[in-house]
Order: sequence, then structure tokens, then C-alpha cells
Amino acid sequence: MADEVRNLLDNFDIKYIPSGRDYLIHCLNPEHPDRNPSLRIDKLKGIGQCLSCGYKVNLFKHFNVFTDGKSAQIASLKEKIAKCMSDSIGLKIPSKAIPWREDYRNIKASTFREFDAFTYHEDFGNRLVFPMYAASGKIVAFNGRAMGNESPKYDIYPSKVELPMFPGRPKPVNSTLVLVEGIFDFLNLYDKGLTNAVALMGVTTLHSKKGLNKDKVNLFKMSGTTRIFLCLDADDAGRKATEELKPLLEAEGFYVGLVELEDDSDPGELSKSDVAWVIDYINGRQT
Repeated sequence: MADEVRNLLDNFDIKYIPSGRDYLIHCLNPEHPDRNPSLRIDKLKGIGQCLSCGYKVNLFKHFNVFTDGKSAQIASLKEKIAKCMSDSIGLKIPSKAIPWREDYRNIKASTFREFDAFTYHEDFGNRLVFPMYAASGKIVAFNGRAMGNESPKYDIYPSKVELPMFPGRPKPVNSTLVLVEGIFDFLNLYDKGLTNAVALMGVTTLHSKKGLNKDKVNLFKMSGTTRIFLCLDADDAGRKATEELKPLLEAEGFYVGLVELEDDSDPGELSKSDVAWVIDYINGRQT
């Protein structure tokens, strides 16, 4: 189904870079001198938007090329079916998926396998894909992390699904959880012995439906959590989120502690000895 879009790009001599379910091309906006390809085109629908200037385009209309629209209709239908499955019975790991078998970013291959990470699937291209499990145990989405310079860094499917935390079911140790921002923050801590972390999946939507909402807070309570340590990225966004989260969680009755990192660092970069220090710290063995 992607043949129509690819052939159109080839016919008009437009260079493209495959990026998951998209092609990345130079922006077609004549007023945007795009040095680095920043316009993402859906491989199936032929529609896209520039990540830099916001320019929107339908390739077939742009080049006055007739198409029956079946590819776009099929792609849209697939997305709707996947969303319905996500909301009801859950998704299944694709039969052609290849389990991840290598150490990566100082995280052991066995840790990736423990969370069912896979790669080389046609919908995600050069991405390391994580099934996103809800607390119920069903897969509600797939989260593909770019292995190179593809944009965006994370590709979510179905695109409009509300992501759960990672992992979807918190597992406190001594009634304590450690909240981090992203999947690789969680995996690095888990890999090096801190097994009671939970990734919030970003901090830009804390007060929205997709943020740390009441349902997620209730999951903490149901898991027996009474103490929460915030270990967010040591950048402006992470510090702002820490300031917002601390009183929010305290109002829910949790003890809230802070794990402070060096400037511009994140939990995904911590060494084994660093993680051992964090474990001692949250257990009161370090000050």
C-alpha cells in the first residue's frame, strides 16, 4: 500500500528517508528553506506536516496526481481497528516481530526481553518497540523508540491511545516507588537492581487526561505504596515537573522524597554504582 506514495516521490525526484510509518522529506513549503528533512509523510496516506514550520500537505493534491484513495482508507481503517482492540480486548505482539537480543545503552538484553521488547516490524521500521501493558495485563499500545536520528524519537501506535505508565502495574519495594520520566530511565534502573521504578511517560501532560491522573494515583495506592521518590531529568522541564508533582502527591497522602541528579543528566545515564547509591538513599542508608 505504500507503493503509491513511494512511486510518487520517486517520479518527482524527491529524496526521502524511511522513518517507521512515515517518509521524511525536505519541506515543500516554498517559504521554508529546509536544510534538514523535517516534513513527515505518512507512507500509506500521502499526507504530512512539517515538524519545523507546521506546513501541511497532501502529496497527491500537491502534485495534481489522481488516486482512488483506497490506500488512505485502508490505513485509516487499520488505525481505527487497532484503537478499538486497544480499548477492548487488547493488542497482540505481531507474529513477525523479532525479540530484542542485544545489550543496548548499557542495559542487558535479558532486561529488554523481560519487557517483551522487539524490532524489525513493518509498521515501525528502525525502532526498538515496547508493548505498553495496562494494569489489567492487556497491551493497549506499542511504543517504538528510534534507534538512529529518526523523528519523532518515539512513535506510538495506535496514535491516539492514552498511554499507561511503564510498567502498567507498579511494584513497590518496602511500600516505596521511584517515579522517572521515560522507558529507558526505568529500564536502566531496573537493569541495575532498582526494580520499583515507574516511568510516567513524559512530564509535559501532568495535569491532562494523559498525565498523572486520578486512576494512576489510585494504582499507587492499590499497590500498597506510601512513599514516592521523584527522580526526574535534571533539566528545566524535569525540575518544573518535580515542583508540580511533589505537592500533588503529598495532597494524596504520600510521603514524597527527591533524588537529585547532576545538572543535565537523567536516570537513564546512571551507572551501576550510581543506582546502588540511589537504592541506599531511598532506603535511608545514605544522606
